[in-house]
Amino acid sequence: MQRDLDEVLASQEVMMRRDGLDPDAIGRDVLHRLFQEEVIRFLRWAEAQRNIALLRLDYGQVVADPAQAAQALDEFLGGGLDRGAMAGAVESTLYRNRA
Repeated sequence: MQRDLDEVLASQEVMMRRDGLDPDAIGRDVLHRLFQEEVIRFLRWAEAQRNIALLRLDYGQVVADPAQAAQALDEFLGGGLDRGAMAGAVESTLYRNRA
């Protein structure tokens, strides 16, 4: 699942503040760069593994069209899954931090 890094960072900042931490101590630009580097490092590693197949789904698109995401996931995993149940598990009200 891929998500816009600004949304991820906004969510992280909310959690940090709730825990009494100061998200501004590091700075958003630094955090953005660190998160981006980690994502790139992981994707390069995963793509180099012959035993790993990735299905990249965009978080916003999953929330916007869970049925399409369920179809893509079902097809990726070989079929036979309950697409309706998968799509029904998406809770759009939890998508609070949007870029």
